[in-house]
Amino acid sequence: MDTSTLRTDLIDKIKNSLDDETVLDIARLVNLNNEKLIVVFTEEQQMRINKSLLDYKEGRYVTGEVAEKDIQEWLKD
Repeated sequence: MDTSTLRTDLIDKIKNSLDDETVLDIARLVNLNNEKLIVVFTEEQQMRINKSLLDYKEGRYVTGEVAEKDIQEWLKD
């Protein structure tokens, strides 16, 4: 598929069938390099972020290497 057709198909899809959340996600992707883009988290998201930061600061995390090893062990069972 050439880029012109792809562009037209994407525009049609955005106009006609995507839900609002998907449209917002696409807008975020298109504006990745836009320094003025501000992401607003819900209260629940912010609470989870804060908890994760605290967990990290207090050493409650595993490295990617350890996680991969654990996953491989679980897959053996």
